[in-house]
Amino acid sequence: MEPDYSNYDLKELLEARESIDRNTHIHRYFKISQEIDAKVIQPKETQRLNSRNNFAKLAFVKVILSLLSIFLTHKLFIAFKDGYISWKGKTDYYVQQSPETYYLLVAVNVFLLLFCLYLLVTNRWANKLNA
Repeated sequence: MEPDYSNYDLKELLEARESIDRNTHIHRYFKISQEIDAKVIQPKETQRLNSRNNFAKLAFVKVILSLLSIFLTHKLFIAFKDGYISWKGKTDYYVQQSPETYYLLVAVNVFLLLFCLYLLVTNRWANKLNA
C-alpha cells in the first residue's frame, strides 16, 4: 500500500524524497516529485490569477476616473465660459449674484478634478491595496 502524498505538505514531501531509495522505488520517487512540483507551481498560478484580477480592477477604476475627470473638466469649462455653475443640477450660482458660493463650488470642482487626475496618473494607492 502506497501513501497518499497529496495530503503531505511541501516540507514532508522534500523529506520523503530525500529518504526514499530512487533506484528501488522509482514510481514513488516520481509521484513525490510530481506532488512537489504541484505544490511549488500552485502558488505561482494563484499569484498570476490575482495579478490579472487586480489589473482588471485597476483598469476599471482608471476608466471611471477618466470619465469623472472629463465630466468635471466640462463642468469647469461651462462655469468659466458662461459665468455660472450648477450644484446637483437644481440650482445655478452666478458669479455676479453670489461670488462666494460660485468660487467655492469652482474650488470644490477643481479639487475633485485634481484628486481624480492624481489617482489616475499614480499607482501608489493601487500598490497599497496589493500589499
